Amino acid sequence: MSTSSAPSVAAAAAAAWKTADLSQQLCEFVNRSPSPFHAVAESRRMLEAAGFAQLREDQSWSLRPNQKGFVTRNGSTIFAFATGGKWKPGNGFSIVGAHTDSPCLRLKPVSLRESAGELLQCGVETYGGGLWYSWFDRDLTVAGRVIVRSGSGGSSDSSRLTERLVNLEAPVFKVPSLAIHLNRTVNDEGFAPNKENHLAPILCRKLAADASGAGTGSDTSAPPQRHPVGLLARIAEKLGCQPADILDWDLYLADTQPAAVTGLNGDFVSSPRLDNLLSCYSALTALIEAPGLESDPNCRVVCLYDHEEIGSESAQGAGSALTLHFLRRLSQGAEFETAVPKSLLVSADVAHAVHPNYEEKHERKHRPSLFGGVVIKENANQRYATNCLTSSLLRECLRLSDPAAQLQDFVIRQDMACGSTIGPILAAKVGLPTIDVGSPIFGMHSIRETGAAAAPGQGVQLFSAFFKHFPALREAMETQ
Repeated sequence: MSTSSAPSVAAAAAAAWKTADLSQQLCEFVNRSPSPFHAVAESRRMLEAAGFAQLREDQSWSLRPNQKGFVTRNGSTIFAFATGGKWKPGNGFSIVGAHTDSPCLRLKPVSLRESAGELLQCGVETYGGGLWYSWFDRDLTVAGRVIVRSGSGGSSDSSRLTERLVNLEAPVFKVPSLAIHLNRTVNDEGFAPNKENHLAPILCRKLAADASGAGTGSDTSAPPQRHPVGLLARIAEKLGCQPADILDWDLYLADTQPAAVTGLNGDFVSSPRLDNLLSCYSALTALIEAPGLESDPNCRVVCLYDHEEIGSESAQGAGSALTLHFLRRLSQGAEFETAVPKSLLVSADVAHAVHPNYEEKHERKHRPSLFGGVVIKENANQRYATNCLTSSLLRECLRLSDPAAQLQDFVIRQDMACGSTIGPILAAKVGLPTIDVGSPIFGMHSIRETGAAAAPGQGVQLFSAFFKHFPALREAMETQ
C-alpha cells in the first residue's frame, strides 16, 4: 500500500465505523420508541444529554445566542432549537422537519371484543395507510400513553392526573392468518383483509381469563365493558398502580421483534417504523453534533410532528398553528416576517428505493438505489414542495461538506398517484421555502421496513452540512 493512499483508507475505515455506530444507535432509538409518545420521550433523552433545556409553552421565553432548548406538545410532538453564536431576532431559520407517527393498529375506546368461540379479542382501528397484511402472524405488544389518577378521595383538591408511558414489551396480541385450505384463491387473487372483521387481534383464552377473574368486565374496579380486565391489570402492574386508577389511554399495537442490522455483510437495517423514525434520529443527531454553531447567524431547528400519517390536521400536527407560534416566539415576535424569507425547511421523510422485483414501478430515469444516498423528491403538482432554488441550496451545502457525497432524484410515474409530506403543508401555512428529501427504503408502511445501514449516517451528514453552510449560501445568493 502506497503512502499516498493511507489517509483515504483510514478515512474510509473511520467512516465505516461511524456508519456502523449510527445504524446500531438508530436500532436502539426505534426499539425504545414503539409509539409517538415514546419517540418524543427518547428524543428528550437525547437532547437533555446534549445540554438542551426544556421550555414550556405556557411560559414566556427569553432567548439569547448559543442557547439550546426544546418544547413538546401533547407528548407526541417535539420542537428543538439551537441559536447560533451570531444569531439575533430577525435572522433566518435552518429547519429540518420530520414526523414521529407510523401506520399501526390502535385500540378502540371500547376494546373488549368477545368472539363466538373461546377466545378473547380486542377491537382496533387502523391508523394511517398501513400494509395491513404485514400485521398478520406477528407477535404484537401494546404501548402508548395512559392517564392515571393519583391521590385519595374523589374531590378535585385531592386528586391528580398524570400522563404515564407504558410498553408491555411481551407478545400479548396476535392476528392469525386464515389457512390456505380455507382460502384457496389467496395466492392468485390477492389478500385483502376486511379491516373491521379480520384485523381484531387475539388476546387470550376466554375460559382461562374467566377462571382467573381477568376476563371481560367482572372486576367492578374497572370501567365496565370497556376493556378486558386482564389487559387493564397487566398495564396497571407495569405502571405500579391500581386498575381503577387508569382513566383512559392512547394505546397502539407494535411488533415485538427488535430492529436489527441485517444482511450477509450488515448492509441493511430491518426495522419497524423506519417511516419516519429514521429521519427523526438523523435530524436530532445532526442538530446535536453539527459543527459551527458558535459562528452561525441562524437559529437551527428540528420539528418532529405527530399525525403526519393521517393528514397532519391536529393541534400537534404540521397543519396546526403550532409551527407559526413557535417560530414567532423564536424570532421574538416583531422580526418574524423578515426571518421567513431567509429560512429553509428541509422536510425529511423516507423515499421509495427501486425494488429489484418491481423495477417497473419506478420511472426509468428516477430509480433511487437503497445505497445511493438521500433522495430529493419532486412533484410538479406540489405533493412535494421542492423547487430548483431549494434543491440547489441543499445540493451545494452537501458539496461544500463532501464533494464526493451523492444525492438522488425521484419523481413518481405519471400513471401513479403521488404521496405527500409535511413539506407542502408547512410551505403553505408558514410560507417557508421548502425542499422534500428522504432516505430510500423498501416496504414503506409495512410493519417491518428495510433501509440501508448507511442511511442514518448519510442523513446526519446531509443535515449537518445544511446547518453549517446554508446561512452563508443564502446570504450570498442573488434572488429576484
